[in-house]
Amino acid sequence: MARRARSLPFAQVRQRLAALPVPLREHVERVASEAVALARRHHVDQPAAEFAALAHDVFRAESPWDLLQRARSYAIPLDSIEEAMPVLVHGAVTAEWLRRQLGVQDEGILNAVRYHTTGRPGMSRLEMVVFLADKTEPGREGEYPNRDQVRDLASRDMEGAVLRFLEAQTASWRAAGLSVHPDSEATLSWLRARRR
Repeated sequence: MARRARSLPFAQVRQRLAALPVPLREHVERVASEAVALARRHHVDQPAAEFAALAHDVFRAESPWDLLQRARSYAIPLDSIEEAMPVLVHGAVTAEWLRRQLGVQDEGILNAVRYHTTGRPGMSRLEMVVFLADKTEPGREGEYPNRDQVRDLASRDMEGAVLRFLEAQTASWRAAGLSVHPDSEATLSWLRARRR
């Protein structure tokens, strides 16, 4: 693990983080702390979890136009929901930036960054760590109605916690008349099938 940690470009990611607005930077630091704790508890690679968590939002503060331009320049396919809500592509943009600009080739880390907003069928334990750390970090209290319940469940059952979060979140989106991202829908179906 120490060798892997030394090979990851932490310094370059931290340099990019330094330019983020303070509230977003503080969120990222809390997510990294949560990710390391979850990784330790569930025997997931801690340096990978910390790195993916630190990187996950480095493009989150970009304007919608800039996110779409970056996504197009990286040839990231966009669906109609992402075109309407470009913030949803910040994970994919960040993953491609990590690959192309910083030389990160670890698909586990790249997927953890890419899908931290929506989830995806077949999520790895590292992906679940970053997804859950992003949703349950202490600064998100009150933002998600079931945050405390999901946080408690995550300490014992990450898969169940992702399912519980997505069930509540997609129900909330639908109640508000919002579209649910296809990756979130597919993740819900995958998790429900696994839990039968």
